[in-house]
Amino acid sequence: MIHNAGIAEPMPLDSITEIHWQQHFQINVEAPVLLTNLLLEHLRGGRVLVISSSLAHRPAGALTAYGASKAAMLTLKNSWNAEFNQKYNILFARAQPGTVDTPIQWIARI
Repeated sequence: MIHNAGIAEPMPLDSITEIHWQQHFQINVEAPVLLTNLLLEHLRGGRVLVISSSLAHRPAGALTAYGASKAAMLTLKNSWNAEFNQKYNILFARAQPGTVDTPIQWIARI
């Protein structure tokens, strides 16, 4: 399985709304957690790849909610390995492919 779905809607940190923050974490963090838990038995002996972003390590403009959610996914990847590697024989890894021409990049360039 590959966890790559996400939203990134720019909003300055001093203007961020509760709904904006919640949407980013619901889609970028909660959905992968719940999907992974739902599929654990089917993932036995498998691999899960978490697609990361440089924004998990370096803030950029008004993309704080996106970057924070990507940083949370890195912590989750480590936690999944700690809890599920032995129990379910699942290996969780991450890839940070660099800049990819996606709608999120189009938004980030604005």
